[in-house]
Amino acid sequence: MYNAEQKTRFVKSYTEAAAVREEALKLFNALEPCEERLGRDLCAMEGEELRLAVGSQMGTKNRSRHTRLTILREYGRWCTENGIPGATDALQNLQDIGIERMRQTTLRNPRHLQSWLDIICAPESANTSDNTVRAFCWLCYAGLSQDDAITVRSSEVDFRTQTIRRGGREYPIYPESLPAMHNCVELERFKRPRVPGDLLLRGIKGKPTVLSFRTDVGRKRPRLIGTPMEDMDISFNRIWLSGLFYRMYEEEQAGFPVDFLKAADAQLYDLPARASRSGPVPNKKRNELAREYKIDYERWKQTLII
Repeated sequence: MYNAEQKTRFVKSYTEAAAVREEALKLFNALEPCEERLGRDLCAMEGEELRLAVGSQMGTKNRSRHTRLTILREYGRWCTENGIPGATDALQNLQDIGIERMRQTTLRNPRHLQSWLDIICAPESANTSDNTVRAFCWLCYAGLSQDDAITVRSSEVDFRTQTIRRGGREYPIYPESLPAMHNCVELERFKRPRVPGDLLLRGIKGKPTVLSFRTDVGRKRPRLIGTPMEDMDISFNRIWLSGLFYRMYEEEQAGFPVDFLKAADAQLYDLPARASRSGPVPNKKRNELAREYKIDYERWKQTLII
């Protein structure tokens, strides 16, 4: 941590909450390489160099971004009030500059997801088990939870209507996903015989699990190095969020109002912990989640013009 003693004193004076202290120290540690490269503390930075330094660490979601923004502003204020040499008022007046982080952690459209998959996965035509990795990502993008995605059956895939019918709901099959989806439905071998059954994502060793897909994608990430997507930090949750925003953008362009209440309902009622609770989700929690989605959606739209 750059100027560790100084930042430690700030954190101790800033809050007694252990979770907030941990978040602040994590943020400062993440920013250290940039401070080292520039040879000065955050509190002494201004303008473009400050924007670039902290922009990638502001978080994707509105809640995490707000927490980090508040920590940085308070650190800037503390530095000026305590006469830290070189401190300016730029940090304490820091505005929302998390668009760059949003760009790095979300996808603009289905073509963008396909480009990312083309880098980390073998081509669909190679008929390898990478087809299941692709299909899993497409299911998340279409709006299924990760736990639901691994239990989708081939019989629930309707290529005629390009939808997946499951639990009384329909999820889109995007044109870019068709080669991988067809392979997962139709092929009985991915170089070697697949395990028998109707599970869409069944592989050659056993039933699909979320952990196995996470592990597989983790091993493939080094393939991004040296490509235009080297700085992309994509997870399955962020693929899901990107799909949600893309569908809302399509609706908005068609003239429909932006409304994330259905998305909030789906998330709140799909939570595994929900099964052990009784009673409806409070409107306050539902409305708060919808509002968070809308704020993040407006930031996501700004990445479309970067």
